[in-house]
Amino acid sequence: MLDAPPEERFDRLTRLVQGLLRVPVALLTLLDVDRQFFLSALGLPEPWASLRETPLTHSFCRSVVATGLPLSVADVRKDPRLRDNPAIEDLGVVAYLAEPLALPDGCVIGALCAIDREARAWTVEERRALADLAGAVMAEIMAELRLRELEAASATLRDSEARYNALLDVSPQIVWFSDAEGHCTYVNRHYAEFVGIPAEQMTGGGWSSAVHPADRDAVVKSWHAAASGGKAYQAEVRMRRASDGAYRWILFRAAPLCAASGDGEHWIGVGIDIDDNKRATETLQRLIAALGVAVYTTDAAGRITYYNEAAVAIWGWRPPLADARWVESWRIFWPDGTPMPHEESPMAVALRENRPIHGQEVVAVRPDGSRVPFNAYPTPLRDKSGVPIGAVNALVDTTRRKDAEAALVQSEKRLRLALEAGQLAFWEFDLATRRTIHGELQDRIFGYEAPPPDWSFEKFIAHVVPEDRETVERRYREMASGRLNWPTECRIRRAGDGEVRWIEVYGQAVYGPDGLVTRLFGVLHDITDRKRTEAALRESEARLRSILETVPDAMIVFDENGIIESFSAAAESLFGHSAKEAIGKDLAMLLPGQDGDRNDIVLAGYDSRGERRAIGTGRVAVGRRKDGSTFDIEIAVGEARADGRRLFTGFLRDLTERQAAEVRLQELQAQLLHVSRLSAAGEMATAFAHELNQPLTAITSAIQAAQRMLAAAPPVDPRAPVGEVRDAMDLAAEQALRAGQIVRRIRNFVAADGDSDKRVEDLCGLIEEAGSLGLVGARERGVHVSVRFEPGLRPVLVDRIQIQQVLLNLIRNALEAMTWDGDRETPGRRRELAVTACSAGRDMVEVAVSDTGPGLAPEVADRLFSSFVSTKPGGMGMGLSICRSIIGAHGGRLWVEGNPSGGVTFRFTLPAAPPEEAALWESPMET
Repeated sequence: MLDAPPEERFDRLTRLVQGLLRVPVALLTLLDVDRQFFLSALGLPEPWASLRETPLTHSFCRSVVATGLPLSVADVRKDPRLRDNPAIEDLGVVAYLAEPLALPDGCVIGALCAIDREARAWTVEERRALADLAGAVMAEIMAELRLRELEAASATLRDSEARYNALLDVSPQIVWFSDAEGHCTYVNRHYAEFVGIPAEQMTGGGWSSAVHPADRDAVVKSWHAAASGGKAYQAEVRMRRASDGAYRWILFRAAPLCAASGDGEHWIGVGIDIDDNKRATETLQRLIAALGVAVYTTDAAGRITYYNEAAVAIWGWRPPLADARWVESWRIFWPDGTPMPHEESPMAVALRENRPIHGQEVVAVRPDGSRVPFNAYPTPLRDKSGVPIGAVNALVDTTRRKDAEAALVQSEKRLRLALEAGQLAFWEFDLATRRTIHGELQDRIFGYEAPPPDWSFEKFIAHVVPEDRETVERRYREMASGRLNWPTECRIRRAGDGEVRWIEVYGQAVYGPDGLVTRLFGVLHDITDRKRTEAALRESEARLRSILETVPDAMIVFDENGIIESFSAAAESLFGHSAKEAIGKDLAMLLPGQDGDRNDIVLAGYDSRGERRAIGTGRVAVGRRKDGSTFDIEIAVGEARADGRRLFTGFLRDLTERQAAEVRLQELQAQLLHVSRLSAAGEMATAFAHELNQPLTAITSAIQAAQRMLAAAPPVDPRAPVGEVRDAMDLAAEQALRAGQIVRRIRNFVAADGDSDKRVEDLCGLIEEAGSLGLVGARERGVHVSVRFEPGLRPVLVDRIQIQQVLLNLIRNALEAMTWDGDRETPGRRRELAVTACSAGRDMVEVAVSDTGPGLAPEVADRLFSSFVSTKPGGMGMGLSICRSIIGAHGGRLWVEGNPSGGVTFRFTLPAAPPEEAALWESPMET
């Protein structure tokens, strides 16, 4: 309102002041920065009345505006505040009364003044009257201001409507209208051209035909729900672009336009192509997440505009966006604990000096009082003209690396360590200026000890190996034209050493107001180690695959529904199906029976609580070959989880050979049992013959002597039955001789039936077969077993069954000696059983069975091999006697030795096979 022409409405108010207060001068004053302007000036002398303003040096109302309080002075000539004002002389001011003029927000803009040329005391009624008139003045001023605002708004609205009408005609954006029920009534030219459908066909519901089929029903439903509810609508929709048939993401927004009654008359909506932004946002989010560091941005004033979750973790709170200033949100300190002024913080320096700060170390205090050290990397963000528009800051929490960084005092070294730890190098490329901004780590990745002065895209391409150069240049062109964003991988040749390294480059395009790409920025890092690891992993996978293909057990991988996903070569051989035939088929194809049987196989690796058991715990089932034949198999199942799926790995072993071996072992065990019983019977017969022959011989001799005495002496009593006695004695002598013959016949029968069937045998095989029977339960008893054979050991000429009987007897005796002491089990004793075989001279082979048991008592050792002598409770004492007889019958020797560390060693020798027979023998190990 400054410099406004005189208006009667304001002059009318100043006349009221003159009349009510009976003063010659009344002023309505507005204060400017260098003058005071009179909206109304009645009674003011010339030339001031015509000028309608005075310099501030002549202003009394300056103090009113400054304090916002009324000013009442009876004689300004005597007031120390005002007596030097030149207005006293120039305007004739003596008595002065003023009321402030204040806007609704409290801002004082001037004063309503009453001036008398003579000294006078102002009454309370006069001051009240002036205050009331000041209120009327402000009502007029506010009305004027509102009127001017309405006129400006009306002009703006008319201009906006004109621009809006033109915009609809040429707008590159999608614009559409619909009625209150949501039926499309208008689409602009860009919309129709974008989807390739004539505008008249898009009205009603025709627009939905351009929506992606997967989105169509949901979009139509949500739009009509919004239209019926009268609420603003917003949705991201995939629309088919007619130029290339591609579906692009469009952000649709619509709002109802209501009549004065509040009822919706129609809708207006716009569509914005956000496909590039959506993809760019996803890329940027992935990039920021991949950094693994806290990142936030500010505007040029330092107000926070964005931060990620890693920043929240460091800060310990969530500051409000566009409100909090980072430099004022912390209590910060230098590394030595000295308080850091906020104007010296890294972000404040970066914004003030328009330069990046490389790894300034800061210690901040969180709201909970805890301290967190971190390195700050603020970098100013500039517009195309280089003017700072904000900054981005990366905060690297150094809590865990504090010890390693204690020796690093310069900020450049800390930045280098942080970037090397993340293996990231930042870069930015301006397409217009061809200017490149990059991090120090990029120089080191490319082999430069000092930063080169001419980094550019061309220099980057020069480092790319020729084989990858075309791909990188194509990706760059696509990104520069806005069609594609990186990442890409390529190989570079380093400066200096010429080493070829793999790098991965992430890039993002920045678009200008014209929609064209102006800048590219991103990160790159060395992935050579990752490539080597991937190559090693592929090699390891191939090696594992090769191993699995050569494992004799069949391996099948199947899902929780029993569908086969992998079929090894051993499985192909076992079942007769090729991998191509089996993969994708149900496991029941290989396991005859109902589905329940298959499910039992799947669950074979789980206990009753559904928890996994160790792989190797198997079960026996029946398998079915491709030709329909069945066979017994053992199955062990393990579980793995991949991408939320449960996969099972089954190892299947054909039990046919093992079952045949078990049958053979059972036959061998029966043969050994028969020979053992036969040998025991022979030994007992021999012992009985030896023991009974002597008393039978003595009986026969005594009877014969009695007969001779009877024949030589005459009878004392003629009536004595001498003849009958002689006959009885003859009968007794005859029966005694007959008893001896019966014992000899039994002994000869047993000996004849047990004649050895000696053949050339592999001693190692005899020992292994005997061990498979004799060592049953050894592991459960905690016995460590070792078997050692001399290389090139000659075959032996033996009865296989009898020698295995000897080995079985000695091995079982050793086990029992180490695990039992009388009637008590001895769990704490060291238990080792060793079986060895080696040459013993030119024509003999020696076998030793050693244990760590309690050993032999001296009184037992001398008669250990005698019949009916045993160290075990309930033993018959025939085992070792039979063993010695068998070994002796083979031409060998059996003896026992005490071990220095405890226990005993039984040794026996056997004859080696003659060379001529050994030459004809073929070892089972060679067949």
